[in-house]
Amino acid sequence: MLSLIDVGLRRGHRWLVRGLALQVLGGQTWQIEGANGAGKTTLLRALAGLFPLGQGQILWRGRALVGDGWQAVHQEMAWIGHTPAQKANLDAPANLTMACALAGQTVATSSVQAALEGCGLGRLARRPVGQLSQGQRRLAALARLALPGAPALWLLDEPFVALDEKACQWLQQLMQRHVQGGGAVVFTAHGHVGEAYHGLRRLAL
Repeated sequence: MLSLIDVGLRRGHRWLVRGLALQVLGGQTWQIEGANGAGKTTLLRALAGLFPLGQGQILWRGRALVGDGWQAVHQEMAWIGHTPAQKANLDAPANLTMACALAGQTVATSSVQAALEGCGLGRLARRPVGQLSQGQRRLAALARLALPGAPALWLLDEPFVALDEKACQWLQQLMQRHVQGGGAVVFTAHGHVGEAYHGLRRLAL
């Protein structure tokens, strides 16, 4: 699904990663781990086409991603950053619908409501997200992954931060169902949070 060939990333004159080779196949879950400043988020942003490569290539299904080539694959990727991209004055359904529209995905109102109910936000759905806790705002963003027709590749930056145990279990189950259906997940985390996953692959930076 996604291949990295001799990838290097740098900020200014400092190399964060050099000579990285990686293959992400359908049915796999990858955890990128490392200390603060190791380049976890930068690597994930590069996989989403949001950070330029210092060297090497990224291939999507065997085709090199350069220039306008990223536009053709963005609908097959779901990027959810450490800070959810939400409008604080809008409620969770409006933010979720907007995120899908920006990704070229049309969803039914009933599907949006079902996704929010599933992650435990049903009773809070009509409250502006700016009034929600950090964990609830993260759930409102992650609910996109529970919608029908979710993209094949999920790129998640610290998705478990601020989630309680019940929410973590919901997300883990969602990720497991996705890879069992042939999708792929790449997520960042400081420590080993993936003990519940069978066959979890780890990349340490």
